Amino acid sequence: MRKLIEISSNALDAFELLPHPVWLFNRDSLRILAANTAACDWLGHDRQALTRLSVLDLRPAEDHAAFRARIDAFFADDSADQLPDAGQWRVLQGSGAHRLARFCWRKVRLDGVVAVLSTCTDLTEQQQAESKAAQLEGEVRRVTERERLSDDKFRRLFDAAPGQMIVLMPGTHEIVAGTAEFATITGMHPSDLRGRDLFEVFPPMPGEAGRHEMERLRKSLQ
Repeated sequence: MRKLIEISSNALDAFELLPHPVWLFNRDSLRILAANTAACDWLGHDRQALTRLSVLDLRPAEDHAAFRARIDAFFADDSADQLPDAGQWRVLQGSGAHRLARFCWRKVRLDGVVAVLSTCTDLTEQQQAESKAAQLEGEVRRVTERERLSDDKFRRLFDAAPGQMIVLMPGTHEIVAGTAEFATITGMHPSDLRGRDLFEVFPPMPGEAGRHEMERLRKSLQ
């Protein structure tokens, strides 16, 4: 193993200047050797209680094997003293709550003991936001699909309905649907009516009478 950065207990006060959680743990026993105030606050343990725990106590039991394997792989690589992305791990707080955090590890010696300097970034809120965004996106897709199916069903039923009828978009004269009988008098297929302006399909008759009739129709649609 290459010569590691030496840290003395007297130098630990420097970590108090850092706003994010930092702790050191023994490479072999995994016992927590020291932690800054940010780590104590985030984990929900006082410093004395925290240094009686191992880092495995901060993780769900089902993650222990993977965590040990990650540590062993880190120390098996003599070319790397630092692991900027040590992975995302679930962390158990003193309250019993689970948090998700991304970790960075560095090999060090604390008063001659081989240890890992561990810093973390809480990803819980980001994960929750991404989860809510995914749920919202899924709900939008479901609503859109329901509306599409409902719209398609409506169009099929309306196309087959008896009588000369059309449906116009509110506030405009755009044809949304028309019955087959209505389409017959225009010489168009019902699907060709959709999206067309009513007054494009039925232009005004020439002359004064046609103009007045068209004005009455427009007023009736307001």
